[in-house]
Amino acid sequence: MKKILIALSFVAFVGCGKDASLIKVDSNKFNKLIRQNLEVDYTAINEEIKSGTVLVYPQVGDVGNYTYTFDPEIYETVIGSVKGAKERVPSTIAKSMMAEDKVVTIVKVIQLVGIARDNAQVKISDNDKLIASIQEQISPLLDAYTCYKIKSGANENKCSKVRIKDGEDKTERRAEMFRVCNDLSKVVDSYIDMTEEEALQLSQDASKCQSIEKNRIESLRLDNEHQKTIRDYGKALFLNMMGSLEESNGKLYRFVFSGSEDSYDDVSKITFSEDGTKVENLSLFIDFNLGKSFQTYSLEEGNLKILQYVDDALTNTKLLEIEIDTGKFLVRSKLYMSDSNVFGVRLVGEADFIYPDNKVWQGVIRMDLEQNSK
Repeated sequence: MKKILIALSFVAFVGCGKDASLIKVDSNKFNKLIRQNLEVDYTAINEEIKSGTVLVYPQVGDVGNYTYTFDPEIYETVIGSVKGAKERVPSTIAKSMMAEDKVVTIVKVIQLVGIARDNAQVKISDNDKLIASIQEQISPLLDAYTCYKIKSGANENKCSKVRIKDGEDKTERRAEMFRVCNDLSKVVDSYIDMTEEEALQLSQDASKCQSIEKNRIESLRLDNEHQKTIRDYGKALFLNMMGSLEESNGKLYRFVFSGSEDSYDDVSKITFSEDGTKVENLSLFIDFNLGKSFQTYSLEEGNLKILQYVDDALTNTKLLEIEIDTGKFLVRSKLYMSDSNVFGVRLVGEADFIYPDNKVWQGVIRMDLEQNSK
């Protein structure tokens, strides 16, 4: 078990001079580090990596004539959800913009989409916890009552507090339990054997229950729907923009990474020692061949190397540095480990894509690890 530092926000905003031919990404990525006192149980990490992203940022020469207008509703929903983001990125990548500014805008949008989607998922998790807490307050009100439904006669479908076996008002064998406040409200004035005081208490409890449910739980559920929209729109914004960019110049910026959530022939895998001090095996199943074919990059194949796996003093977390030889270019990436109750264990870091002509393109790699349920 290893205590680690949690990176709540992984952000790498870009900056460059007007004469730059390659956009450089600021390496000071961890802009917000908070100690969470969480522990990684390496024995609970499944060897199959759940999902992954390998992304190359476009360069100046790719975007000279590129133009793109974001869907207004999607832009407002996603970019507008991040404080101050609309002031940093325009709603249109205009043809008249400098190529450097276009690249900066595209990279910022990619990163802001990640922030917006992560923020939305955190909010959903927080709301779910609040809903569960409120439901605990409601439970005693619901659990205080049972309804034995009367099967026939003048009081058919009314309630009795106890089971009646004989007579005209014979009840069903099992009592009906109340699961939501509306169920309780429906049976107010339905009991044939309640005293006036008991009936008044039932009416008050039903009103109190509905008030809590309507005023607090419903608003949280509505917010969850909004957060899910941000999450879904964020994915659509990213895919639409990148698809448009790839179509405009015939280049591929998204390399397909096969994880356990996907349905490809093989799955990327990682294995840690029980104490987390060593990566014993790493095998990545990625299509670097312009969407034409997958290949396994692994320690065993020799086309993947672990350059270092250490406790990083700067971030106080694990750092995994890898190198992949695709046969056409090298990929070097420093992946920092993070853990949270919402996202689980992640490895995320910037990546350099090094070509034979010594040009270095930048991008990002992310892996979400699969954890066994306890």
